[in-house]
Amino acid sequence: MSAGASSTSTANVGVLFKAHGLPYSTSMESTDPLKAWFSATNNLIQPVVEGQRVDSGNRVQLENLVDLAWISGVQVAITDTKAQTESKKVAEFCDVKKLASLAQIIQKNQTVFGLALTGDSGRHISECGKHDIISATKILQFFSLAAQELLIEKDAWHPVGSVDIAVPQNSPLAALLDRLCPAIITGNCVRLVSPVQTARSVTILMDCLAQAGIKNVDFLVVQTLADWKGSGDVLDLSLLHLREVSSLSFPGYKHIIYPGYGRSAAIVADTADVSSAANSIVNAVLFHNGQSKSCPSKIVVQESIYEKFVDAVRARAQQIRFGSPLDKSADWSWRTDTSNAKKLNDHVKQAQSEGAEIVFLGQMPALDKTTDKFVSFPAVIVSNVGTTSVFLTDQYRGPAAVLLPFRTLKEAVSLTNNGPFGHSISIWAENITGAMELAKAVRAATVWINGCHVYDVSVGQGGSGASGWGVRGREALYEFLSWRTKSDANVPVAEQDKEAAMTLRKYGKFYYGNGLKSADSGSMQTISFPRSQLGKFEAPIGSSKDIKSAIEIAVAGAVPLGKTTGVSRGQLLITLAEGMVARANDFLTLLRALSPDGDDAQREFDATVERLKILGNECARGGGYCMQLNETISVTYLLDPCGVIGVALPEKHPLISLTTVIGTAVANGNCVVAVPALRSSAIALEFCQVLSSAGVPAGAINIVTGNQSELMESFKIYPDVSTVWLFEEVSSQNNRDAWADEKGKRIWRPVGIFDSGNEWSGFHGNLFRNYAVKNKRIWINSLQSFVN
Repeated sequence: MSAGASSTSTANVGVLFKAHGLPYSTSMESTDPLKAWFSATNNLIQPVVEGQRVDSGNRVQLENLVDLAWISGVQVAITDTKAQTESKKVAEFCDVKKLASLAQIIQKNQTVFGLALTGDSGRHISECGKHDIISATKILQFFSLAAQELLIEKDAWHPVGSVDIAVPQNSPLAALLDRLCPAIITGNCVRLVSPVQTARSVTILMDCLAQAGIKNVDFLVVQTLADWKGSGDVLDLSLLHLREVSSLSFPGYKHIIYPGYGRSAAIVADTADVSSAANSIVNAVLFHNGQSKSCPSKIVVQESIYEKFVDAVRARAQQIRFGSPLDKSADWSWRTDTSNAKKLNDHVKQAQSEGAEIVFLGQMPALDKTTDKFVSFPAVIVSNVGTTSVFLTDQYRGPAAVLLPFRTLKEAVSLTNNGPFGHSISIWAENITGAMELAKAVRAATVWINGCHVYDVSVGQGGSGASGWGVRGREALYEFLSWRTKSDANVPVAEQDKEAAMTLRKYGKFYYGNGLKSADSGSMQTISFPRSQLGKFEAPIGSSKDIKSAIEIAVAGAVPLGKTTGVSRGQLLITLAEGMVARANDFLTLLRALSPDGDDAQREFDATVERLKILGNECARGGGYCMQLNETISVTYLLDPCGVIGVALPEKHPLISLTTVIGTAVANGNCVVAVPALRSSAIALEFCQVLSSAGVPAGAINIVTGNQSELMESFKIYPDVSTVWLFEEVSSQNNRDAWADEKGKRIWRPVGIFDSGNEWSGFHGNLFRNYAVKNKRIWINSLQSFVN
């Protein structure tokens, strides 16, 4: 297909309209409402700190995207370094009525918002003015209800403190509110870190927040994110593209939520409605100008209908009218950033040189003579490419997709899962049984059956693997909350130890695979109990080779364990509880040696046994549920096991922490490789004796003792360990930043959960379960076959 295909189709449509005496021309959206808005602020955008507008004097001109020079003279004040690093006080839990009020204010100003969003993102006015506003309203309404539920349990949680959210250029309203709402309703102080390009939309949002009475949100502007020097508790980068932040460092934060990368896919089986699938998939490729992770870039089609589907895609693409983002008569506008525009142009040339067929390619843009860069790129759909094509291996953003044929459904799953990404997948098949089988087999957090880009905030969304583990919806609340604990720093230590001193305890082996194993090096270390009067113990010192062996066995056992029934896993946990009761005297003696208060030992042991029984009984209930959104759409919510979880256990309260982690992981079908803190590893080694006689499935539970920091480093090089739990007592070199470049790993750093025994009776299993499962949402769009 020639490069001018879309222009030709537009001309044909114009001829058709004129032949019937109908007008056919552009219809540009008026920009007067936005001009009036900025005229009221003297065409100046200023940062907002604690409800007051501030101006450092460092101003830059707000640049308009090409062909959007409809507003000029607007300046943006850049936030200075001092304002970036100033600390803030923790806010209160947000009044739920304010979120409902904000929804009404945004609806009232939807025309201004639509124009601002179009100017900032380059997306079409109809998409910004309708889709984003409707989504934003639904998000606010949902979180106003979620906030009421949260207030009931607020005594069990507290805010993480300060949260800085980086504003994305492609969706500076709906996606931003999806992260802003859970942050503010949980009582955090939030700063919106906006690059100059999105300052237009965010300053309007700040005015709406002020009208709604929401005061714990600040608005700071930087030239680019590389200029940000802030510090605080949490930096949320999840709305950005990994390429934008992979080379940046933010040492001032305790925790950073990093974005994923990669694209989505679509599978078209031979039973699909070809016309409906082609129309929806082409629209999905163009959605958000192709710059969303949910836009399909890989479309695999069954061989028997491949040619028919290619023709349908070509026909649909040629019907689309591209134009200015402000042209109401256009269907779509194409827009991508300059670096991606050049990258896509190079990819097209390389694919053509390798024999690829261009199914559709819009008119190529000219170079911007002032910058010598491409400023936009049209939609491109390519077929007849190899699996090593740059379109499949490289990372880019823009409206581009590749068509690939497959013969069997197993081959379709292999092609779809080829790569580390797993954001969302669209499956087209009228055979629902086969479609559900595909949905369970593909690696993705969101699966649509006979549909694309269907979202509801009550269902949420997220990623899998290298596409990012960040979640939206109700699960996002956990990212901005901490466990409310009481400090046990003032617990009095007995003046004299009444317990008799223990003899030297020798633990020659730890446990992995399905039995006790000696350390590969044969090394042992003698460790004194914190209450040294009660003796010492000898522990085996594992090495990276021991960790490697444990991980390999765990990986091999993950699939069989995940397929077992909840009843069998529950029986295993109850067996472990009974085994601990049989060795109660040994555990209590060790706990008294490790605890500053002898009475605390009995409480910890009793809570541990009770927790294992609770987790065991919960296994029989199963997981997941089904939601019906309307009469045609239902969502099946699956809780898939993560696979292999690596855990660095805390030193405090070693028994309750060990069994909670192991119990939660196994209850949800995961294998676990745990590395206890060496000073309190006697508890874990004693627990290994229980494991050796409990009939544990091979690889399900693995415990390796040794230098915790060194052993945890070994987890980084194994991609099969998809989830890592790091407790706060772990050495600082294992902080979240040190794991930032580990592609596809889901890192959880629990804060303060096991600091005190005061909260043992209030175990929040949902918090642990949230990080022990992969949420998969399967959207089923019921075809209306009986409509007359």
